[in-house]
Amino acid sequence: MIKYNDTINDVNLLINDIKIFLKNSVNGVSYDDIFVVTTEMEQINRLKLTSSHQREKSGLIWLFSVNVFVILVIFFLFLLINKNRKTLALLT
Repeated sequence: MIKYNDTINDVNLLINDIKIFLKNSVNGVSYDDIFVVTTEMEQINRLKLTSSHQREKSGLIWLFSVNVFVILVIFFLFLLINKNRKTLALLT
């Protein structure tokens, strides 16, 4: 049994190719002894990103970027304060 999708234009050509492939792959099998049953595959529904999904995704990226920026600012302020404390300690 062979399932095919809607991109196959001529199912008879597909059946012929399969029969030839099987005949050449298995010794002692005749072309006329091979039966192929075909059925069309169900169409697969794929989800597409809608504008609301894209906005949500870009909002999360923006939020993450702001958080990283704030953490970096706090880190550099901490380094600056510690450097100033060490400089004041050396002066006294």
